[in-house]
Amino acid sequence: MAKKILLIDTSKCTACRGCQVACKQWNCNEAETTKFVGTYQNPPDLTFKTFNLIRFNEFVKPDGEMMWLFTKDQCRHCDEPGCIEGCPHSEVDNSNGPLYKDPKTGAIVFDNTKCGDCNRECFDGCPFEIPRFDGNKKQIWKCHMCSNRLAVGEEPACVKTCNTGAASFGDADKMVAKAKARLAELKKTYPNANIYPGFDYGVVWILLEKSSKHQLRGDAGPLRRPIKVAGLGPIAAAGALGAAMVKFRERGSKED
Repeated sequence: MAKKILLIDTSKCTACRGCQVACKQWNCNEAETTKFVGTYQNPPDLTFKTFNLIRFNEFVKPDGEMMWLFTKDQCRHCDEPGCIEGCPHSEVDNSNGPLYKDPKTGAIVFDNTKCGDCNRECFDGCPFEIPRFDGNKKQIWKCHMCSNRLAVGEEPACVKTCNTGAASFGDADKMVAKAKARLAELKKTYPNANIYPGFDYGVVWILLEKSSKHQLRGDAGPLRRPIKVAGLGPIAAAGALGAAMVKFRERGSKED
């Protein structure tokens, strides 16, 4: 099986949140109690019970016209997964750890029964801040591309339920060609349309504006891998880590 790509065309999303519900149903994730905070986006962010979230963003364009952007957010399934590099119990091509890359599809899947002594290193390794945790069980949870559905020839649940074509799934070469053709079409109306974060990911977005307008993290630069500084004591090492994190936050806060 060749590498697969889940393509998300934000121009076709109506924020019905069918994908969000389908994801919860397939993964048997409980509903969450939330509060209204002035937006229809609900819950406010991804959690260990919500792997897939529709983000709502309303803004005024330079010409004064109001614009709504509805954007599906989830794990990017990176070709070079920083979450796995950060996890002290995982290797990219070894399914014995909590996190590993499925060699058949490229999806980053997990077995959180193998999580141990968790200090959220996988979160620190992810430039998109995707992995979420059950603090009581100290286990990772995130989108796994419905790997159990893919194994039997089915597409991800979110794609299956999307009735507008905003989400589609298939072989990487076909999805790349589809994304490029759609982008060229959208550019005629939306000059800021772009591909995010790139084709070296298992999930690719066609955005109408910059990623920051869609409430998606931009290019966060180098991954936040665990820092090992030879010859430094714990206090000095902590200082080096703090300085590195400040630089990362400054870099990650810039628009792509």
